[in-house]
Amino acid sequence: MLETSSKDYYAYGGPQQAHDLLGDYFWESFHKVRLHKKLNARLLFHSSLKWWAEKLNKLPHTQVKTTKKDFEEITETIICGQKVAIIIYTEKPYGLLIDEPHAAESYKKFFHLLWNSK
Repeated sequence: MLETSSKDYYAYGGPQQAHDLLGDYFWESFHKVRLHKKLNARLLFHSSLKWWAEKLNKLPHTQVKTTKKDFEEITETIICGQKVAIIIYTEKPYGLLIDEPHAAESYKKFFHLLWNSK
């Protein structure tokens, strides 16, 4: 998702399982590359990652909000440019990548609906 000409990166979901599975090193490296590319991020995480949201909100080009405590799902959706990635964090995680501009625009509209409701 970082191999893009887009300047905006949107994600919603982001459960604790994502952090547990990939660890600090992966996520810190990811955001380091994202910032180097000056890729603006708007992230909507589950409440279990409030501590991570607070840390990321101190970074430039980054805005993070969290959901209410009673909502914690196992999926994450990422929209960047004309791509949409859907990750399901089960015991054996898997993901889907959709490379379609109309789909990306549709998911981006849904992201904004969620973002503005927070």
